Amino acid sequence: MADNSDLMRKSSTAIFFFLGFLLWEGVSAAQAPPQGGEQSQVYLSRDKLRRGLSNTATGWLEIPYKTFTQTLFGDRTPFEDLFIGLTVGTVKAVERTAVGLFETATFPIPGYEPLIEPEYVTFSFEPVGAKKLEAEDPRAGLHVRPPTAQKP
Repeated sequence: MADNSDLMRKSSTAIFFFLGFLLWEGVSAAQAPPQGGEQSQVYLSRDKLRRGLSNTATGWLEIPYKTFTQTLFGDRTPFEDLFIGLTVGTVKAVERTAVGLFETATFPIPGYEPLIEPEYVTFSFEPVGAKKLEAEDPRAGLHVRPPTAQKP
């Protein structure tokens, strides 16, 4: 019995250090621009593995994020927005986790373009339908509703 737990501990430690090495090498490779303008297949496969592991581990964050943004910026009643946010968040979480599992399993196989946009879970607390304004526009960053016409 002790041999089995010792083997399990050693193999999990080896896997942990292997994944740490991949992530460390990926960070150092990301800081240095690729030579010759084109990225190597090793770099692309490592990036695909990193993206897959990240999406698998953080896919569940879509549920609170979508729930919060839908409730905050939705145009229905709070109960409807909460229900819609939970539903959309759950669907997005399943989608992101499934894509992460797929990219993790197929990282050595060519086809290194991201399968989901954005590549990672990102948090942007702006209304979903908000129009992006140019930085020079004096209204940039302000969320002001246009005045409504008054009835005589």
